[in-house]
Amino acid sequence: MELNELRYYFKGNDKLNAAKLQSLQELLSMKDDIKECIDKSKATDVIEPVELKVDKNRFKGELKGRLIKVYDNVNTEWINFCKSNSQFKMQDLYSMALLDYIGKFK
Repeated sequence: MELNELRYYFKGNDKLNAAKLQSLQELLSMKDDIKECIDKSKATDVIEPVELKVDKNRFKGELKGRLIKVYDNVNTEWINFCKSNSQFKMQDLYSMALLDYIGKFK
């Protein structure tokens, strides 16, 4: 859209000075690029951060001890994760992780 066309659409509007019309023309010239960016962002899988919550209502019965073997890299990441979420007990994080995994793949 040309500047003269913009003036035609907005004629009689004294608040639209030449600088504002120029800005509007610039935005309109970028319309296809902006649309392409939006379409690309819609097409990609964007994982939004989720608040970590522990729902103790999902826990039933008494605590049971369980010894499991895990790979070193998994254990290191798990320990770091638990340390960075120290507001929760490790047993609660472990229980929630298992319940979420079980629910996802039932």
